[in-house]
Amino acid sequence: MATFLAPATGAGGPDAARLAFIAGHLVPVRVGWFLWETATLSLVATFVTVARSLEGESTAGLRVLAVAAVALGAIPDSINNLINAAILPDIARAWTVAPEAARAAIELDFHLWDRAAVILTGTLANALYAAGGWMILGASRRVPEYPRSLRALQIPLWTATSLMAVAAAADSLRGLVVTVAVTMTFFVLWGYGTAWKWLGR
Repeated sequence: MATFLAPATGAGGPDAARLAFIAGHLVPVRVGWFLWETATLSLVATFVTVARSLEGESTAGLRVLAVAAVALGAIPDSINNLINAAILPDIARAWTVAPEAARAAIELDFHLWDRAAVILTGTLANALYAAGGWMILGASRRVPEYPRSLRALQIPLWTATSLMAVAAAADSLRGLVVTVAVTMTFFVLWGYGTAWKWLGR
């Protein structure tokens, strides 16, 4: 899914190239972004599950705050998905049929909506996800039985997520590409490790 949607994102190159791709794949792009919402909901479910597994008086506050931060982060993340699924494809369709003289204005409209979406998901959502992640790490440190290897995996995971928020705010495509790759890699490792070594114990 992420590979297919990549040309529709900042990784797809100049705005004109992205507009052409989206316009040529209107239905798949819309469906892809609506399906991507499941990733947002899955992230919230993951945090709820892990937080519940770290039960204890000493972890209660951190667990509640962690879940609250991630749930709040899911709001701008979902708005981003909606913008990409419902608004940007309409702009792309208008761009393809517009006369050449009008295309620059449409591209500007596309750029502004896209930038807003990046700030929502890249900066705001990831900052909240990172905050929730650091609190989950803090809670896990108070549970002696929690595997050290899973604590160790969280350090680069939440560091990369934090830096992703900074890269999005700075409009650094290179920074986003690197931090997204690191975040996704360590999230998969931590997720599978948690399911195998912790939840499945």
